[in-house]
Amino acid sequence: MSLKTFKALIISLLLSLGGSMLLNMISSGTYSKFWYVSLLFHSGISILLILLLFRKAGDPKDYTFKIMFASMGRLLLCMICLLVYKVCDKDNFTQFALHFGLHYILFTVFEMASLLKFIKAPKS
Repeated sequence: MSLKTFKALIISLLLSLGGSMLLNMISSGTYSKFWYVSLLFHSGISILLILLLFRKAGDPKDYTFKIMFASMGRLLLCMICLLVYKVCDKDNFTQFALHFGLHYILFTVFEMASLLKFIKAPKS
């Protein structure tokens, strides 16, 4: 796999990092001690999805179903993670959920954009 495959991951990682730092600096109401856990979670999920989707070459038309399945799987894992965090730390859930939502949106948007480019790219 080339660096091009991980380009969306790197961009979303940097934007998420910057967004969380801004959220933490804005006010004490958006400060979360464990924002990095969300960043690590989304990075891990993205790396796992990249490895699963690109492990062997196939027909790009088959990737549509795989991408839809991966997107729904990511959403399910995120909801489970948020539920576990809410049970563990009820007091700081809202602040963590703000960071988590930001990370989810950024990682999902850039991942989908790169995967759609991969599907549309002509294969030789």
